[in-house]
Amino acid sequence: MRVRVRGEGGEREVEMEEGATVQDLLNRLGYDRESVLVRRGRRLVVEEERLSDGEELEVLRVVTGG
Repeated sequence: MRVRVRGEGGEREVEMEEGATVQDLLNRLGYDRESVLVRRGRRLVVEEERLSDGEELEVLRVVTGG
């Protein structure tokens, strides 16, 4: 299945196996789950959620500090 991902590096399509989760996607893209949030539409999603063919996700880097 194909998933469209928007993030710091722009937008790209990623080929994933059926049944893959958000965590699988983050691992494939080299993101540390502790440093990003993933949004599907206007809703944040957790790493256990399954991906669907053709869906669009946005990866947002968490910024901390003072």
